[in-house]
Amino acid sequence: MDDTLELYFEQSAQYFVLWICVIGIAVSFFWITWVGIVIAAIGLFLFYCTRTVIVSEKQYQAAMAKFFQILNNTAMQKCGLDKSMLTEQPMYIMGPRAWDVNGEKSFFRKKDGVIRYAIADISVFLPIKNKLHVYRVLYNFMGNKILKSRTSAYPYSIISAVTCDTQPFAVKNDMDRHQFKNAMVAKISFCNGDPDVNTVLTDPEIEKLFDGGRIDVSMSQETVKKLQRIVNA
Repeated sequence: MDDTLELYFEQSAQYFVLWICVIGIAVSFFWITWVGIVIAAIGLFLFYCTRTVIVSEKQYQAAMAKFFQILNNTAMQKCGLDKSMLTEQPMYIMGPRAWDVNGEKSFFRKKDGVIRYAIADISVFLPIKNKLHVYRVLYNFMGNKILKSRTSAYPYSIISAVTCDTQPFAVKNDMDRHQFKNAMVAKISFCNGDPDVNTVLTDPEIEKLFDGGRIDVSMSQETVKKLQRIVNA
């Protein structure tokens, strides 16, 4: 994969460095001049060291489309499938990982009111005759790497429901447990006792941090509708 998506989030990280420069200038004006100059100089040095190519929104969207194409190929390979076996095009559910994972920092970016996230829970759904294959990955766009992955396959006969509802939801991390109070959760439930396939799509707790920004859940909601149609056919 190319580094477009990584650069997209890295350029956001630079905003923090620029704030160091602003603080330094303020200190030099309103407190001790030489201290402010030192702080600003440190900020400029860090900005120089971390400067990146600016990635436009158009480039971001094109890079995401390419990412999903590559993920499709990986999912089919991991599930032992080929395109001729699919009864529908691959579908995706994606949500943010709102906490650090094994030392990997969760990072968000807000632009034009839309919040995007660097660490994502992604499920690729590959429907074939009588069965739904799922490839789940925890992906870090900042490092262009898969942190975790697994495959599953479910006969349609054991899928009892596909839903997308707002509800309290607890997520167990490697180190602790995080409680969402009003999370929007995409869920696949089973009648044979298999654990649900859950993905947190968004939560007011996350969006509040960005002054009313929103996480785009339209792709995931469309996938839920398609899966409902397939399961209920």
